[in-house]
Amino acid sequence: MKLITIDLDGTLLNSNHQISNKDICTIKKAQSFGVTVVISTGRTFDSAKSILENYNIVVPYIITCNGSIINDFSGNILYSFPVDKSSLEKVISFLHFNNYYFSLASSDSRIFPKYNKNILMADFYEAKISNPDLKEEDLDNLINLFYDGKTFDGKVFNNIQDIISTEEDIYGICAVSFSNEKLENGIKSFKDIKNLSIFKSAYNNFELINKNSSKGQAAKLLCNHLGIDLKDTMAIGDNQNDLSMFEIVQFSVAMENAYDSIKEKCSFVTLNNNSSGVGHAIENILELTV
Repeated sequence: MKLITIDLDGTLLNSNHQISNKDICTIKKAQSFGVTVVISTGRTFDSAKSILENYNIVVPYIITCNGSIINDFSGNILYSFPVDKSSLEKVISFLHFNNYYFSLASSDSRIFPKYNKNILMADFYEAKISNPDLKEEDLDNLINLFYDGKTFDGKVFNNIQDIISTEEDIYGICAVSFSNEKLENGIKSFKDIKNLSIFKSAYNNFELINKNSSKGQAAKLLCNHLGIDLKDTMAIGDNQNDLSMFEIVQFSVAMENAYDSIKEKCSFVTLNNNSSGVGHAIENILELTV
């Protein structure tokens, strides 16, 4: 085994957004055997690196924005695939005029409109009328994620035109809704934008990125850069945005907490993210290959 790529949310991070001691120790054990451990996430670089530093985890590379950027641990960009400006304007305009909560990912942080929090809350309580099983905990988690600075450092723009005209490269757009119908309508609306790929990374969102980027494509580029054969690689993840990784590596591992449709496409299923599933998977692969 030469390279292991690991998703963060729902995989390395447990339900409390923490990393277990077993996972930390097992990652370091793999590194001591000469395995290159890579983090691959939908988060921005600053967010991902901050989490790793909190647990004294150092990796040589972090794949961010669902494969749109490959950074080394110092933040230098090896490869990047931004969203083209024309597609970006179309997407933002649609989301704005149809009252979607959304955020954008630049190379280092999240960008979102100032009014977004009210839209998110209104969306939740409107959806809860027809789906009373929705948990306010999910709403609170998103508000904390984007607005209280516990995970992401975000940039707030006062109006939509400022976002559309930003000179920063944008690497991803994430739209959130607690209404399945609204999510489906959004996904259908963007199917014909040829420069973008669209996927879900959680039950209540969809994301859009450059069609030439994905976690799998980034892992492939990184292996070429490092001279590592794909037969010596493993990926661990839990959601739809991890499928492209599973398709190119030799050993694909789904978390027990993943949807069945994800598990069916993997070589192995490990324990869930609250039971150190990452550590368990790495221990097993080290026994087989080291």
